[in-house]
Amino acid sequence: VFTSLQAQEETEKKKLLSSIDWSKYNCGVKVGLNFSTITNSEAISTRGEFNRFKTSVHMGIFGNYRINKLMGLQMEVLWSRQGGYYSEGNFKEWIRVNYLNIPVLYKLYLGEKWSLDAGPQVGFMINARSKSRMTSPRKNYVFDDVSHSNPVDFSVVLGVNYKLPWNLFVSARYALGITNVFDPDEYYYTNQNQVLQIGIGWTLK
Repeated sequence: VFTSLQAQEETEKKKLLSSIDWSKYNCGVKVGLNFSTITNSEAISTRGEFNRFKTSVHMGIFGNYRINKLMGLQMEVLWSRQGGYYSEGNFKEWIRVNYLNIPVLYKLYLGEKWSLDAGPQVGFMINARSKSRMTSPRKNYVFDDVSHSNPVDFSVVLGVNYKLPWNLFVSARYALGITNVFDPDEYYYTNQNQVLQIGIGWTLK
């Protein structure tokens, strides 16, 4: 009886797997540049409001499901280095914040090449550090852990993708934070992430 039930379960699993349209599923990897800042950063910075975008990188994996010809869903897991940058004269300062970001995006396909993305993103802060230096007279970098950071970040994401040959694609994306990076009760201002991402990726099919 046990053998019969086991065989029946295996048959049901095979039927279930065979009923799934695997052509609608895809996955891949991506990597690219971040251009980021943090709003109302004068309380976080030692000198003033960040006046330049901080350039860094992001990379990760993704999977998507093609609902129909026009719509799809995509989920990603990305390591992303963000923060802000201040420069004036011979003084430079960075706030460097590392995140594990998980965007869940609705995709709108515009023909075979173009697609638009929109959706929420949750980010889990790995660490946050500040770095500063004087260029003349030259002084060593100073690293400090930034206290009172928010361990979870929520953002709204908007983006566009263009499909290339050989399963490659390029993308541009803007993520607008809706929660504070650091505790506003400690730093006196609300402060959110703003990140422009330019990337390239590869899909399995």
